[in-house]
Amino acid sequence: MRHTFRFTGVIVFAIVVLMFASSIHHTARAAAPPKKDTRTYHLVFDRPSREGLRTERTGEIHEVDDIKGNSLGLNAGDMDAYLDAKYDVIEKVAKVDPRGRPLLMRVYFKSLRYRLASTAALEDAECSHVPISVSMWPDLEIVRDDGNDITPDEMDLLGHIYGKQDPDLPSDDGDLAPDHNVSVGETWRPNTASMVKRFQAGGMIMPDNGLSVSLKLTGHKKVNGVDCLVVDMMLSCPNIDGLSNLPAEIRSAHANIDEVDEWFLPVDPDAPGMFQSMTMHSKFTAVDTEQNRPVTVAGKMTETHTSTFVKEL
Repeated sequence: MRHTFRFTGVIVFAIVVLMFASSIHHTARAAAPPKKDTRTYHLVFDRPSREGLRTERTGEIHEVDDIKGNSLGLNAGDMDAYLDAKYDVIEKVAKVDPRGRPLLMRVYFKSLRYRLASTAALEDAECSHVPISVSMWPDLEIVRDDGNDITPDEMDLLGHIYGKQDPDLPSDDGDLAPDHNVSVGETWRPNTASMVKRFQAGGMIMPDNGLSVSLKLTGHKKVNGVDCLVVDMMLSCPNIDGLSNLPAEIRSAHANIDEVDEWFLPVDPDAPGMFQSMTMHSKFTAVDTEQNRPVTVAGKMTETHTSTFVKEL
């Protein structure tokens, strides 16, 4: 009986040791670092477009402006603004520029909801479920195809979704993409001369060498089942001497802008773009004259945009 107990005890001890060893083995396997991606990738920001192409995408917009004026130490009024919007839009390309970017689009908002105060409820835009034409050159023109006017609030909202495009300026590939294949974790600084021209064409007065931009390929992410490369961008301009989005009577403005962008680019260079987000922070001061007295205006602006490709129709 005593030998049986000793033998049984040895078996139990051996089982415990094996279980402990197995636990250590599985823990070691779980703690092992992921295999490093040593491949290099050709990054394509501007995805194929053609006349007649129909796609669906969704987006969100968030804008908060905190703008105040002071005159001789007294409050001269607030010019605050707020915008929240969500949309689901079908877009058809009617005309492209020489680089294949849309210049004229027919759009149809399956939904377009917005609010102009943080405490308000989201409301449906009147121009939702109505065919709309958007021309991006030589100026941005947005009209309802039924002949009715777009309200000023809706026009401001649509101006956040679509912008003027200059066919003479390089594409995002020309501005942002590196001139060589890059690996995950690699950082590069693009040539910013043409990017400065974009800002200047949009009404910002800034030095030709006043822009700092850095991009990084940070990894992979599945979006709608598609393997995408994640690219992050940091952009900064500390010295802007004019802002077109300020009231016209303000004759000068000094501002700085910081912007963070992220792209999810399909590994397949011929696939449509999947996702882009942009968050911009800016601060500015300006001088105005009102009834022969100086008015100093100070403001902070924050804008966040996201856009996700849904499907090609």
